[in-house]
Amino acid sequence: MVDKSVTDAGDAAQVQQKVKKYKSRALIEREELKALLREIAFRRFVWRLLGECGIGNDAYLGDVNDMLINSGKRHIGMRLIHYLDEVDETAYPKMMLENIGKDDDG
Repeated sequence: MVDKSVTDAGDAAQVQQKVKKYKSRALIEREELKALLREIAFRRFVWRLLGECGIGNDAYLGDVNDMLINSGKRHIGMRLIHYLDEVDETAYPKMMLENIGKDDDG
């Protein structure tokens, strides 16, 4: 059986078709994230998730293994902020304003 998803890099038409499919999928994902960001419940969820990532904390707290784990968490949080900024550069600042004065207990 032949895998039809494999692209012949020498076939310009196949390459162009893959590029078009990728761009279309990326556009759909951007629009989906924009729609989710309009929902306060989603923004609250993202804010809690960013808190779990510890982006505002130091990665190194005395133990190298903990530092590696914390660095990984921070990296995920920074990627999430990057995705938010790609679709709406006001989303992260808006979440910051929505959560001013709220403690970690809710």
